[in-house]
Amino acid sequence: MLIFSRFASRSGSRFLLAIIKPPDQCSLFCTFQEVYTICGMVSFSPKTVYYFDANVWVYIDSPSSSASNPVKSSAFASALSNILITKECQIVISPILISEYINTRLRQYYSAYIKKSGISQATYTFKQYRNDASSDYNKILSSVLNDIQKILTISTIVPDISDKTDTNNILSDSKLLNLDTNDSYISTLCKKNNYILITDDADFDQTTLNIISTNKKYLSK
Repeated sequence: MLIFSRFASRSGSRFLLAIIKPPDQCSLFCTFQEVYTICGMVSFSPKTVYYFDANVWVYIDSPSSSASNPVKSSAFASALSNILITKECQIVISPILISEYINTRLRQYYSAYIKKSGISQATYTFKQYRNDASSDYNKILSSVLNDIQKILTISTIVPDISDKTDTNNILSDSKLLNLDTNDSYISTLCKKNNYILITDDADFDQTTLNIISTNKKYLSK
């Protein structure tokens, strides 16, 4: 498994390639591309602020995501552990990301529920699942909300973007960089506050953000 880090520099972007060992011996190793030949453990710098995308938290917390890609899940969990033990590092989370995380987790459980029950989305919608007293929705919701509370104990909530300039940037980047609105929001927030984005989403490859990712697409830039 590979995890890539892209760091912007005055001469352009540079990439950090990290090889993730199997989950039973998971650790992060890296080597810089091009003129960079530094090898060793991936370093998470003190006084750095990291913004975990919703897909990363899902890989760490979701049983189905962990089962479908255990090495990737272990890679992100290892990155989280290293950040937490690094002096004065900070993890931030925004309200829109909390919403996206909860919705994604609930949709995963919904998909598993209808598959196990042998029914289709056409005949049993997510709304029906949510309102069905005989389904496991309320139990699942409690579990997901408990997980988000655990995330909040190790992260700091930052406010959503509210001024007109940032809103215009979100709308502009959505079109220019071919980002969906939520991704454009994350891009604007991270750029404005100099956050390092940790994500599995390749859609940020056209941005100038500092990125840590498991997605190989970042190496092609």
